[in-house]
Amino acid sequence: MAEQMHAQFARSVYEMVGEAAESVGNVAHIEQTPGLTGVEDAAQVRRSLSAMFEKLELGVDEYGVVSYPQLHIHPSNQRIISALQVPETEEEARAVDEVQRKKEAEAMGREAERLRRFRRK
Repeated sequence: MAEQMHAQFARSVYEMVGEAAESVGNVAHIEQTPGLTGVEDAAQVRRSLSAMFEKLELGVDEYGVVSYPQLHIHPSNQRIISALQVPETEEEARAVDEVQRKKEAEAMGREAERLRRFRRK
């Protein structure tokens, strides 16, 4: 009984969050191209996830540490989960690192500006 209630609650929460995310465009739709090898498909998935990451705005917690969002993937999307386990090329890794550094710097800049508003003059 408790497991059924938990499952129903989880479905309801994910449906509500999904609808809210969809309404503001925070959902990534990763198309599957027929005929790609596993490595090519994984690269396509990573490119889509990278494009999604570039749209995100990171936050900073109360300790001054940049916080990253969580990525929730339905179990039926095994293709995406598998793609995340395929090693990146050096070029992909450099591109991700560059975007990550940029996003972290932006988050720290916004936090510094926010804190500056509270300083005594």
